[in-house]
Amino acid sequence: AILALPQFAGWRGNGGLIVSDDLGSAAVREFYSQGGESFSPRLVARDAYQPASQLFTAGLRTPVHVPAPDYWPTDGWRTSTPEEQGFDSAQMAAGLQTMLDEGAEVDSVLVVRNGYIVLDAHFTPYDGAFPHDLASVTKSVMITLIGIAVDQGKLDLDQTMVSYFPERTIANLDERKLRITLRDLVSMRNGMQSGCYEEDEPTLDAMRSQPDWVQAALDRPMMAEPGSQFCYDSPGMHLLSAILQEATDMTALEFAQQNLFEPLGIREVIWESDPQGYTRGWGDLH
Repeated sequence: AILALPQFAGWRGNGGLIVSDDLGSAAVREFYSQGGESFSPRLVARDAYQPASQLFTAGLRTPVHVPAPDYWPTDGWRTSTPEEQGFDSAQMAAGLQTMLDEGAEVDSVLVVRNGYIVLDAHFTPYDGAFPHDLASVTKSVMITLIGIAVDQGKLDLDQTMVSYFPERTIANLDERKLRITLRDLVSMRNGMQSGCYEEDEPTLDAMRSQPDWVQAALDRPMMAEPGSQFCYDSPGMHLLSAILQEATDMTALEFAQQNLFEPLGIREVIWESDPQGYTRGWGDLH
């Protein structure tokens, strides 16, 4: 994850932290020296210590205007000592120690401020040397791709879901299912049968137990009027991947490489597909 926050630092725990070549703070140097061989200095941040929950909610409450970098495009981020970007290394060290003491199940945290990396922390066994599974962060990427396709005129948020699958015979095709739009899928208000957030994994497993995952996602019976209620739904995200492929003749991965990853300088990507070759829209992006 990349956080561009003005007043809050991120950190992580679980042993084996990697932080910066120029720590710029006796407190941070002491923290790492106490870590023994499991700590390898690389890049640290400087900012007021806050619990992780406060870090994210504070960022949401306070929108940040991030100016376009003056060094873009680039093959790599610039780095900075914590103090140069207004962070407090001593407080950061205290936060890192707290996360380690609590055994937080986090593998990596990256904080960028003013266009500079000020925190890049990894915890054993993950060392940052290979792509990390982004899990359901993939959903945000998937929806971003849908937005790009809409902007390009290749998709219409108000077009119906079934119109993208004219050659498929869809089960439980009642009037409500016929009304599901792309907008309903994007907003997770499609109305199809799902365990929602609490039971999303079993819902996903049921889809993956079938030979055709897209067909299984489409065939689900309706449980609510489309657009009427939110329900966290991974199969719905996979349908977005299939729709994007039907509309562009490119898999979601191919479309992302051309329209999102390559422009951002992201070249090392793994994104698995389903048995029919549709990129997994709900997860498994590395």
